[in-house]
Amino acid sequence: MRTQISQSVAVLTAYRQVDSALGLGFIHGDAYPGNTLWDGERVRLGDWDEVARGPCELDLVKHTGVRASDGPPRNDKRSQPPTAGTLLPGP
Repeated sequence: MRTQISQSVAVLTAYRQVDSALGLGFIHGDAYPGNTLWDGERVRLGDWDEVARGPCELDLVKHTGVRASDGPPRNDKRSQPPTAGTLLPGP
């Protein structure tokens, strides 16, 4: 039990140190087209049962084609953690 608590504390500590280019805020947790509500030209996210507070990039990860469970790609420059300047395309 103590090991699990120590591991949880370590993960939460690391999570709080994540540099987020989009900032911290409410994240949907399950953002995909099936959870969108359309009203003419406007679109909104529905189904907020997995809402949390965290780096806004987390809602975009699902759309990159990379699953977190896959881990980082091997022998690829993308295996390095992204920096704020690499999360969004430049001008």
